[in-house]
Parts: sequence; C-alpha cells; structure tokens
Amino acid sequence: TIFSTGLGVRRENNDVAGFGVSFGKPADGMLRDQFTSEVFYRFQLTQYLAVTPDIQLIADPALDPSEDVLALFGIRLRAAF
Repeated sequence: TIFSTGLGVRRENNDVAGFGVSFGKPADGMLRDQFTSEVFYRFQLTQYLAVTPDIQLIADPALDPSEDVLALFGIRLRAAF
C-alpha cells in the first residue's frame, strides 16, 4: 500500500517550489513501514529547459533496517520539446 501527496506553487517567473510526502506499507510483512518526504525548487532556465534540485528524507527505510533516517540530495534536468 502506498499513499502519496504533494503541493507545488508556481511563481511569476514559472519557477516552482514544492514538497511531497508518502507512506508505504510493503506487501512483505517482515519489512517495516516507510515514510518519505521531499522538498524541491524547479528553476525554469528557458522555455524548454528546467533544473530541479531536491532533498529527500526517508524515515524507517523498508529495505535497510540498520538505518532510521536516510537523506538523499538530487538534481533533475527536464527538457521539453
């Protein structure tokens, strides 16, 4: 079972700031429930190109019981044609 939701707010320059959260209950009852959150900011560089740095936090990662919280830093590039 997975539940996810989020919100993004577009700024006047077409940049977008947002966040998302999710909850996952693995089908394997031996694994623990996992909570994930993300904060991002999408910079609209041109009409067709955007870059989005983000930070994700994973609480109680289902596939790594030795960790309580994992932090991931990422960057996405989006090109639209």
